Amino acid sequence: MKILLIGEYSGLHNNLSEGLLELGHEVTIASSGDGWKNFHTDIALSKTHFKGRLGKIESKFNLFRVAETAANYDIIQLISYKQVGPYLNPLFIKKLFNKNPNIFILATGSSPITTKYQRKNFPYCPFSISREEIDSVDCSDVEKFIKQSKNPLMILEEKKCLKYAKKIIPTSISYLLPYQNASNCIKDFIPMPINTKKYQNVLFDSKKNNGKIKILYGLSRGCLKGHVHIKKALDKIQEIKLKNIEITIINQVSFNNYVSLVRDCDFLIDQCKSYSYGMNALLGLAMGKIVFSGAENSIKEQLKNCPIVNINPDHLDIYNKIMNLIENSDEIICKKKQALLFVQENHDYINIAKKYLNIWTSNM
Repeated sequence: MKILLIGEYSGLHNNLSEGLLELGHEVTIASSGDGWKNFHTDIALSKTHFKGRLGKIESKFNLFRVAETAANYDIIQLISYKQVGPYLNPLFIKKLFNKNPNIFILATGSSPITTKYQRKNFPYCPFSISREEIDSVDCSDVEKFIKQSKNPLMILEEKKCLKYAKKIIPTSISYLLPYQNASNCIKDFIPMPINTKKYQNVLFDSKKNNGKIKILYGLSRGCLKGHVHIKKALDKIQEIKLKNIEITIINQVSFNNYVSLVRDCDFLIDQCKSYSYGMNALLGLAMGKIVFSGAENSIKEQLKNCPIVNINPDHLDIYNKIMNLIENSDEIICKKKQALLFVQENHDYINIAKKYLNIWTSNM
């Protein structure tokens, strides 16, 4: 089949594309590369002749040019209904639909419906803001999501866009629950895919870093991911001045550089405000790292033997869980092997691609 994947979210569509290609399908990705992460794309939506506001307008026109080619594909999947900006999204998706009705939309990332549901039903979520966060980091992105979730017009826009989808496909339990009552939402989520073959040369040598335990934290969208709580926990660990601990905090490096840093660490700190984990956590698991992220009981019930260390937006919770593993370092190699086994069993890119194909072909 000829498949068009529109948009990118931390490499999800790239990994799915690689699985589909292995299965003999023809895949085109049209995206901006997910900004500074600079993921591969076949059609670069952000490639423009102008800068600033004119460049942004031109990138929107690039999407509408892609829509003109929609009839050339068997399947079209969008990473999100949000593609061209507020109030224009329904026009874009309707244009796609008129050219090709085989449209599928992922439920992942932020949206008015997701924000509203998680704020109402989860004890904590990426779309909540604490006083400590307001005083310490830029929370404007979360404030924007909250404002949109309270705007009836924005919720109506999302519903109008999603009605064009043959199926809404959630990527985790955190996104399944907000859409579970939608008639065109699948009944279970499809786990995110990762190309495990890329990261198979993993060595579990406890002496590879001269006996040091290396902790990596990639700062990204601070308020959304819980940066304040994570940074406070890491600062507390650094105050102890343990000779066998090395902590690295990075911000906005390209994906290729980030992979090299992850490969060299032992513990990967992802986020602390989500009930479930995303692509960053998968990258760590695929390289046999101990990952600290979102893995509440609901996700562990769905995916058995999940090795992710669940952390909450509480710096003492994070500190204690990291220190527990540092003090029981003899468990580290075993837990790293569990990480590899889990990701291969639950997130292998070819097996996940088959799940998508099953949804697409049964709903064409």
